[in-house]
Amino acid sequence: MSSETEKRLYLPDNLELDNPFWTFSLDVWRSPKAREGLLACQDEHALRVSQLLFAAWLAKQGRLLQSAPVDEISGLAQWQHQMVDCLRNCRRQLPLSGQVCDTLKRYIQRAELLAEQLEIGWLYARHNYLSKAAKIDEDILMVNFIYYTREALGIAPLAPLPAKVMTQLQSLVVSFGHLTS
Repeated sequence: MSSETEKRLYLPDNLELDNPFWTFSLDVWRSPKAREGLLACQDEHALRVSQLLFAAWLAKQGRLLQSAPVDEISGLAQWQHQMVDCLRNCRRQLPLSGQVCDTLKRYIQRAELLAEQLEIGWLYARHNYLSKAAKIDEDILMVNFIYYTREALGIAPLAPLPAKVMTQLQSLVVSFGHLTS
């Protein structure tokens, strides 16, 4: 096997890109308060926006996150780090102004959005494997956010989350409000 083949990222065939989770994600992103909360979780706590959205979408479906951490889905973590994160870092490192930079930034943003849409398609394809039906009386959104955050930050299941993280997650739940009901 050539070294070029070994370096290629895995991407499942036949991902459904325009799926209910993608539609939900776009709807959430239109809410400035939810968008700000998601970006704060990403920038301040290194949480993945796509996986917070996944936790919220599952909650809307009445499902709880379960199983292995979402990052452990074969190849997904590699995709996130080598595609989504690299495109985001390239975009963020461009100079703030200039016509050429603005054009390049728009192209990179489109590529970043497509890479995120592929990530969301990947999660959507595996959502039944990664979740289970919830009991009606549970606060599913908060439970899912806490489950994902513990996994992402390497915090033991019964250990408390740092106060700042809990406050951020509670604020995020409020900002999602009507979007998950």
